[in-house]
Amino acid sequence: ASNDQGFFVRSDSYTDPQSGLIHVYVKQTINGLVVEDGDMNVVFSADGQVLSYGSSLYAGEVPLAFSNPIHTQLTYSEAQCQSIRDEITSKSSKKLYKRDQLVFMAEDGEQNIASSSDDSLKTLQHDLYINCNDPSDSPYLQGSELGSRIPGTLSGKSASDPIIDARLAALHFVKIATADDQIAFSLSQSDDSVEKAAASISSTFEQSMRPDGRHEQVEKLHSVPGTTDAVSARLGYIQTEDGLLNLVWRMEVPMDHAQNSNFYQITVDATTGEVRTSADWVASAPAHAFEDEDTSEAYYKVMRWGLNDPSEGNRTLEGGAFDRTASPYGWHTVPHKKSYKDTRGNNVIASAFGAGMEDYQDPTRPRPQGKRAENGSLVFDFKFPWRAADKAHEDLSPDDYADASTVNLFYTLNMYHDLMYLYGFTPAAGNFEEGEAEEGGRGGDAIIAYSISSAGINNADFTTPPDGTKPRVRMYKWHTKENRTERDGDFEEGIIVHEMTHGISTRLTGGPSDSSCLGWGESGGMGEGWGDYLATIIRRKSPTRDIYTMGSWASHNKAGIRKYPYSTNLTLSPETYKTLDSPAYWGVHTIGEVWSAMLYDVEEGLRSKLGWSPDLFPPSADATQAEQDEFWLTAEEVNNLTGGKPRASKRRVPRHGNTLAVQLVIDGMKLHPCRPKFFEARDAIIQADKHLTGGANECVIWERFAKRGLGTDAKVVGQTPWGGGVRTNGHKVPAKC
Repeated sequence: ASNDQGFFVRSDSYTDPQSGLIHVYVKQTINGLVVEDGDMNVVFSADGQVLSYGSSLYAGEVPLAFSNPIHTQLTYSEAQCQSIRDEITSKSSKKLYKRDQLVFMAEDGEQNIASSSDDSLKTLQHDLYINCNDPSDSPYLQGSELGSRIPGTLSGKSASDPIIDARLAALHFVKIATADDQIAFSLSQSDDSVEKAAASISSTFEQSMRPDGRHEQVEKLHSVPGTTDAVSARLGYIQTEDGLLNLVWRMEVPMDHAQNSNFYQITVDATTGEVRTSADWVASAPAHAFEDEDTSEAYYKVMRWGLNDPSEGNRTLEGGAFDRTASPYGWHTVPHKKSYKDTRGNNVIASAFGAGMEDYQDPTRPRPQGKRAENGSLVFDFKFPWRAADKAHEDLSPDDYADASTVNLFYTLNMYHDLMYLYGFTPAAGNFEEGEAEEGGRGGDAIIAYSISSAGINNADFTTPPDGTKPRVRMYKWHTKENRTERDGDFEEGIIVHEMTHGISTRLTGGPSDSSCLGWGESGGMGEGWGDYLATIIRRKSPTRDIYTMGSWASHNKAGIRKYPYSTNLTLSPETYKTLDSPAYWGVHTIGEVWSAMLYDVEEGLRSKLGWSPDLFPPSADATQAEQDEFWLTAEEVNNLTGGKPRASKRRVPRHGNTLAVQLVIDGMKLHPCRPKFFEARDAIIQADKHLTGGANECVIWERFAKRGLGTDAKVVGQTPWGGGVRTNGHKVPAKC
């Protein structure tokens, strides 16, 4: 508990196998505790040069250990502390004598004396630990149990104990976050009701070794009302707006109730119990395995990749869909483990009607089984009985074609997995794969996918925990008051892509092990915007079509579910940087619309300059040289592009504007810091182009951002990490442009 500062390199730092760039994530510690928002990300070239970095490290005065500088605290003089140590020494010797006697004489009176002695001794030890900064391994604190329970009080009313108990802190959050009215009511009656509930929560403790060699204790809180699993808690710091450190409980809180599902990473003031920050990882027994069975080839009756919804075409039988680089064992085999002939595999575990994180393990859950064809391939062909007149299947409930829905979801998620792998979302970068992490990363985190989820309607959500823990996507039915017939979100590709992009951007921003970087404000909004942007680029079938909506088919609304369609026409899509000042744009979805509109303009600028590819997928490794050269720039072309100067990235350069736009956005996510603002994300995309092409497209990118008000002279005054501020559009570009 000394006043020290430190740093450690996080274990999810990695070398990008495709670009050769080295991504290092650094965490700050003070007084042995992690500064939750004290991060630095540094990108190195293969030869060790610093290419870029982002930092949110705390640079202010270091507080006393286990103290909260924004609250009043007691500190004892050295004479007072020594007096406590002397009294502890005296009581410890008496306690030892009584315990020795009790081994042989278990008399009630002496047991009570010993118990009373223990309580008074622990009070002194607690006082010494808090107010004299004696370390937990001090000989005066032996037997104090301070190493197993962080000192705290269930009432929070003790003047000498500024830290409230973790159980109480958890309930302060549950009280405001639960969707269960009965729980919220019972916790709101009085302080005593909260303290009583806290006393009934049991705890276990886990110790782990941090990369800096220090032990870190995590308290697991069991049976917290309104939660679905144990709540993890540890002490840490967060930075305040006035430049101080706030001592907090950092917690992970899983909550599921009715139509709400949340997995929160929160911080709670360790003195007052006030919730300081909240990031939701949710953006809006296995059955028989077929061992050693070759299931690499399969056929799926689906809306083929690129068809956004049933209004754009019919289902077809798609075979050989998987990419042999991204999914070398196919979609139904977990490498070195198991093969399946249902909708399970290395990337996705799909079934129907699920809601909770563990529902996928239910062996009775509806999961389509492939039929073995004469050639040995699996065929997933299930009825989707549309009405012949309009192909809108309005007369049927989606429950009647659940197998077709699940297969379509399984296919689309796997296609997107393979596409993003080829653009850099690899195991090392934290992608979603079940198998052992041969290429880095942690494995064990295939996507749990629920078609026609029972958890809600008119929505979809994606839960993204840190690397190594399974994410979950849930697709819902859709209907409106005006049109009560149900449509199935599993058949609108844009919704699926939007949701999975939440997982991709969360894993790439700030590193695979930090899921808190896109929780609110502009960063949370960009988490929404990337999903709309990539969904729109993927569905594009023509270089000339300019107007696209989101969610129009599922929602029964031709205008879609956003305020404006995506278009480069400012009359049809008028949103600019300044638009974020409007109260109507303070939510993450509307912030995301502005960011997506900007990216859509950037893509159009690159496409106008470099042309358009009808296929975003790079050619396979066994493609002809002509096919390779059609998609990628040749070595000679790259050399001419950079003027012979070496590039920081060894990744091949896409030839066309739309493929390059996807690559730069994915690379940019790896470069910007945790909790980025629009400025930082813009700069990261420009930096990504510099790494990849030597900056050949810098001016085009600047011009398109400036069109939407994010030029070099754009500014914001009074912004906080949570939003706010007054923005000024800037339409200037660098002088060289």
